[in-house]
Amino acid sequence: MVFTFFEGINTFRRIIDVLGPTPDFGFYVNVSNQLDLFTTGGAAGGVTLANGEFHHVVLTNSGTVVKAYHDGMEEFTTTTMVMNIDYPGNPMNLMNFFIDDGGESSDGQVALINLYTGVLTLNDVELLAADPFAIIPEPTTILLLGSGLAGLVAWRMRKGRA
Repeated sequence: MVFTFFEGINTFRRIIDVLGPTPDFGFYVNVSNQLDLFTTGGAAGGVTLANGEFHHVVLTNSGTVVKAYHDGMEEFTTTTMVMNIDYPGNPMNLMNFFIDDGGESSDGQVALINLYTGVLTLNDVELLAADPFAIIPEPTTILLLGSGLAGLVAWRMRKGRA
């Protein structure tokens, strides 16, 4: 995701959650203007995000391990199920961007949101940080392409023997 906030310095500003605007669990910029995953345990990054500047942020979720990256650098890793789209508290499997029921919303602008079905690797995240608008193939796409090439090579070898 590439985004910027225009206001709300030194206050929580929600970026994304999957539980709806009422519970506070979610991915935020916190009162110290750092990335923060607010859960029962919580996790926060160290880089300060300035208003009015676009930030490239990646959040990966393997089901229990959530990692946050800012401009290709890992900010934090934590263990939680709160960001799972199929969390029991989210029966419709919805994602909410920048929505809150209280004062944790802020005006801003989104330049890009990408959603992937697989967990991105550190290499994928670094490639996206270098060019956020690049297309990173899904792991299943790479597997399918590799299988097709292997089949083509085997067919060619078999044809060569005949």
